[in-house]
Amino acid sequence: MPRFSIVVPASGDTAYLRDCVDSVLGQSFQGLELIAVGDDSAADADPLLDQYAAADPRFRSVHWGAEAGMGADAPGVTAQALAQVCAETTGDYLLLLDRDIALTPGALKVLDDRLAELGDPDLLLFDHERKDWLGRIVESKDSATLAALEKGVFAAADDPSVVLVAALRSNRLFRRSFLETFSRTDDIATGRESSFGSVSNSGGGADSALVLAQRSLLAAERVGTLGVVCVQILVRRRAGEKARATAALQRGRRALDDYRLLFGGLRGLRESPDRQKLYRALNDALFLDALDALGGSRHAAEAERHSFFAAAAETCRELRPADWTLPKGAMGGRGAALEQGSYLRFRAIDRARRSLKEARGQLKRRGKQAGRTANRALYLAQLRRPVEKGLVAYMAYWNRSIACNPEAIYLKAKELAPHTRGVWVLDEKAAEQAPEGVDFVVNETRAYWELMARAEFLVSNASFSGTVVKRPEQTYVQTHHGTPLKKMGLDQREYPASTVGLSFELLLEHADQWDYSLTSNRHSTQVWERVYPSTYTTLESGYPRNDVYLGATGADVQRIRAELGIAPDQTAILYAPTHRDYRKSFDPPLDLERFCEGLGPGYVVLVRAHYFYEASSRLQTQARRGVLRDVSGHPSVEELALASDALLTDYSSLMFDYANLDRPIVVHAPDWEVYQASRGVYVDLLSGRPGDTPGIVTRDTAGVLEAFRSGAWEGAEAAGLRAAFRERFCQFDDGQAAERVVRRVFLRESEPLPLRPLADRTPAPLPARAVAR
Repeated sequence: MPRFSIVVPASGDTAYLRDCVDSVLGQSFQGLELIAVGDDSAADADPLLDQYAAADPRFRSVHWGAEAGMGADAPGVTAQALAQVCAETTGDYLLLLDRDIALTPGALKVLDDRLAELGDPDLLLFDHERKDWLGRIVESKDSATLAALEKGVFAAADDPSVVLVAALRSNRLFRRSFLETFSRTDDIATGRESSFGSVSNSGGGADSALVLAQRSLLAAERVGTLGVVCVQILVRRRAGEKARATAALQRGRRALDDYRLLFGGLRGLRESPDRQKLYRALNDALFLDALDALGGSRHAAEAERHSFFAAAAETCRELRPADWTLPKGAMGGRGAALEQGSYLRFRAIDRARRSLKEARGQLKRRGKQAGRTANRALYLAQLRRPVEKGLVAYMAYWNRSIACNPEAIYLKAKELAPHTRGVWVLDEKAAEQAPEGVDFVVNETRAYWELMARAEFLVSNASFSGTVVKRPEQTYVQTHHGTPLKKMGLDQREYPASTVGLSFELLLEHADQWDYSLTSNRHSTQVWERVYPSTYTTLESGYPRNDVYLGATGADVQRIRAELGIAPDQTAILYAPTHRDYRKSFDPPLDLERFCEGLGPGYVVLVRAHYFYEASSRLQTQARRGVLRDVSGHPSVEELALASDALLTDYSSLMFDYANLDRPIVVHAPDWEVYQASRGVYVDLLSGRPGDTPGIVTRDTAGVLEAFRSGAWEGAEAAGLRAAFRERFCQFDDGQAAERVVRRVFLRESEPLPLRPLADRTPAPLPARAVAR
């Protein structure tokens, strides 16, 4: 018997039906059945449903009459429909999805874990999010409520705030035996009083999603919550602000009707002394939903908006208890106006608020312009002053952090050139996290422009913000932040997907400012000099950030692994996929759920998303369950590399740095042809030629699993490829790169440190050897 039965309406608009079904059948958790419910309007979906039924025995479709009321366009869910759902399904738990809702990867596994943790409650509520037609994610308003409720099981009367969770039918799991009883009792069919007061549909008709969600919540004796996003609502685009505003009012009117129906069935609840908190909480939900609809209706016709306001005020006034007060989040004056039923006051406050917002926006824009003008004047004035000897401006990754080659040079300069004073350029977020004792300025402030004008040295792995005029007395060190695999600089002209907003004229003007360009191998030297043609001096110094790979000890490796919670006997795989210009969010080309579970408990997978991407709720969900470790926010990729036994990547330049450790590298390249065509590459990773391919290459999840299960990842073939790759791309990384740069640039020594031969370099010990020592 499956753990989950998932029911999806397949009638009406089926634009997102494939996304919905694929999200279910693609779950790593296998104990499920998926039932598509169609009616006479589902003819367009039938061929698609037939395909799924033929391909996957867990899927089947059924046809019910339209009166069953399961479709998203139907008036609601009838008792008949619920009874049919229970009769058609066999799973322990039911999930009633809509055809435009997708499960997030790994959702069923995390839900199963939470159900087991709570001892199989009647109802489990979880978080959701919305994804619009441009791929933008909007988080729900339920996160804080669900987090506060995430304890053991309880009833709604024990903590009435639970009714403020969005009343959807797709953000909750129903225990099938509970729903079966609920669908056939007098509580739903005839309005029989229960211990919590009646929650009946007194008319015996169809319940909307809102009414079903709230009535079942009130009926459940054992409720649990989970503060993890498990479903994603796929939002269709509506053309024009007016159309979106009208739709908001339509949803709002349906909600008013739903609340009237819901409250009409709550006989006894309002008068019951020990249930009044629950009744007030439901009134809070009604009031906040009405305000939400008004908030989304600003561009609707004035008459439509006024009409809805009057209806909302009347409904709220009619249903509210005598001692009810405005709930938290009632939006100040607008909430008070709705409570009083004064549309004139509401409109005045709303217009004043919008006018104030617009005025603040104008002032902010004018302030920024004035600030830029003032900063420009300050900068020009500072340019007339002499540079401050020994002052060094450091920047990494467009002010995001203190990291990479600039950080390694900064630390070595403190040791070898104490006469220098290093100041970091950080954005506001990074500034808040700056370690104590680090001198920094916030980007684009007066202090930033003063630093840019007065620093004797500029050290960056990208580019400084604004129109910086490098003075002849200043020395600019461009450290770069990786060995080029993908096409860079002028070579990007043939790949427009990677050049949106890029000015090649400005790119060359920036390169003209460089005095030194660092490289870690001859390949990089040749590429940088061709794609950034200018008069700078190339320092074949090695990358300073890679010094740690040759200087770290076994004790360092042990310490880092302990801090990350990696057991001594676990094999740690660092999975670090790169950014793709044609993807706007972190969407790894590897089934992480299947991969991690297939490896077993002897492995731990450290997942590091590219810094271009925001935090991934998907990774957070999987990390919460212990499937993997989300280390995207860890400040040092070098420490993560030291802690790992192997690197799994696709096209990240981290592979060139990691080769210094002489540890296995597995390349997972399922979309190599797409990446190659859209971005262009200098090295054919899949050729298998010594020097091109760093180790075992896989093209699908099964291949990655086989590479690790069979031992090929650390076998003789992989070792031979890695040796040739290391010889080609780790030429100058001898552990002395930072010292080499400090002596050449800051101390102005003309005689470079001799390069240590590859055979004489000793990488940090493997974790197993570090433990043995």
